[in-house]
Amino acid sequence: MTLGLNARRKGVSAYKALHLASAEEYGVKEGSLIIQMLFDGLSASLASISLALKTGDAGLFRQSVLRSNHILSGLTVSFDADKHPGLAEDLLAVYAYMMNRLDRLSLLSDQGDLSELLTLVRSLSKAWNQLPAGEYPN
Repeated sequence: MTLGLNARRKGVSAYKALHLASAEEYGVKEGSLIIQMLFDGLSASLASISLALKTGDAGLFRQSVLRSNHILSGLTVSFDADKHPGLAEDLLAVYAYMMNRLDRLSLLSDQGDLSELLTLVRSLSKAWNQLPAGEYPN
């Protein structure tokens, strides 16, 4: 069952509220921290998929694919698309592509899809990290 857009936004809002104190404590811009946490979670989840494929752990595989899908869904609503329509369109296309690769991975257990997802996550995470302070498109 997939979450509706409003439910996803509520989840992201709750996630932001939970970690806002951490962001302020460390002087990190709120949106940047949230995005990095989502990418870190996605990287960890994809690593769990890799482990599950190596060990044949079907339960861990299903759980990690589902978690990855939820994180990607969270990323699709993690910034204000009305303020940055071009960026939103581009990122949504990338996230949709990643969801497609994840779906394919869940069906075929293809290491190539997993490698591609890991590469995309690393590249996107690095790009978000390189944004100058105050330039986060929230």
